[in-house]
Amino acid sequence: MIVFNDKVKKVYSSPQKRGSRFYTDFYLNNAARTAIAVCAVGGVLCGTNVNKVEDADYESEKLSVTMKEVLEEIPPTAKVTGSALVDNRKATIIEYDNVKVYLDNFFGVPLKKEVFDGELIEEHTFSRVSAGVKETDVMV
Repeated sequence: MIVFNDKVKKVYSSPQKRGSRFYTDFYLNNAARTAIAVCAVGGVLCGTNVNKVEDADYESEKLSVTMKEVLEEIPPTAKVTGSALVDNRKATIIEYDNVKVYLDNFFGVPLKKEVFDGELIEEHTFSRVSAGVKETDVMV
């Protein structure tokens, strides 16, 4: 996933079926609430659909949570409770209420969020964290 302001590019390592077709990349514009899909890899699943841009359903493709939202939810009373490795990245664990957030030690962004209610009831993982993203990285 690549995020630049209100634009998002979701990339899947294997083609995802939507309707009768398969796609690997979804480009979202959160401000306009639009989505487009592309199958960017050749192969049996994509067939003749490779690199064809098509409209996609924004509501089903939109992100359930963003890094920014996770950061904004952290209260000043949150406590550092440990450290961990998340996708081979060093992270500091902070906790509040029934929530654990794993913050990347270098970038300071969330790598993972877990919500508990006696057991794990919700989990979000953010992978391939990078800086220096340009708008062209989230455009077809």
